[in-house]
Amino acid sequence: MRSLITPCYWQTKGEHLWNTAFDDLAVDWKGGIYPAKAFHSEANGSPTFLIDAPSLFHRDSIYGFREDHERFAFFNHAALVLLKRLGTPPDIVHLNDWHCGFAAVELASARRHDPFWRNTRTVFSIHNMAYQGGFSSEELFKFGFSSDLARNAFAFNGYASAMKAGLAVSDTLSTVSRRYAQEIQTPENGYGLDWLTRQRASRLIGITNGVDYEVWDPATDAGSRQITVSTTSAASVYANASCSNAFRCLSISNARSLPISPASPHKRVSI
Repeated sequence: MRSLITPCYWQTKGEHLWNTAFDDLAVDWKGGIYPAKAFHSEANGSPTFLIDAPSLFHRDSIYGFREDHERFAFFNHAALVLLKRLGTPPDIVHLNDWHCGFAAVELASARRHDPFWRNTRTVFSIHNMAYQGGFSSEELFKFGFSSDLARNAFAFNGYASAMKAGLAVSDTLSTVSRRYAQEIQTPENGYGLDWLTRQRASRLIGITNGVDYEVWDPATDAGSRQITVSTTSAASVYANASCSNAFRCLSISNARSLPISPASPHKRVSI
């Protein structure tokens, strides 16, 4: 089963009819409790959840605010709170870009002490290395990141980088193409993180826009097929074959084999 979790932007909530999954998603945040909600829809055939935090996401645009790092740090934590409330641990959590680097660190830490997450693995997808989610390291503590693991994961040139954190601790890394997977290992396109992508090259794979070449090959298809993949709204193709392909090609941190195919029954969540 594949699911998607995304913030409740006003721009996306109007796409479908939504049911209330939880109207009391109490998220422990910055020393208090944020009274968030979670909405649910299966209009596209896959479970989709919206995290509703009006003060953070009911805005005229999706990005471009001074506190974007705080908005997405909250969303990441709330998404993991939601998954625990749903009660079934996912096998794979697919995280996209710096906006989800926070969840990569939280999961890496939680696996050490929380049995719920013990067998969950992460795929971190990079679409543009230039956007790195930088912010002051002094803010890590208020977001709940106080461990040595977290501080080391985020640390980058005297500040904190959510992109660097996701690259550092995720089980598998993926990009939008094989060529881009090579490019981000160079100084010209690594934007200061090329040393890390080279260090983790054995866990890095390029998959052209999430396409499995054996399944979607124009040279061998009997008919013409067009695939549209969006990562910015609830109309996305959720946790697509790139998750499965990455794990099929690369081993994960504890060397436990996961023979996953796009049609497998494993529970996958895209954030």
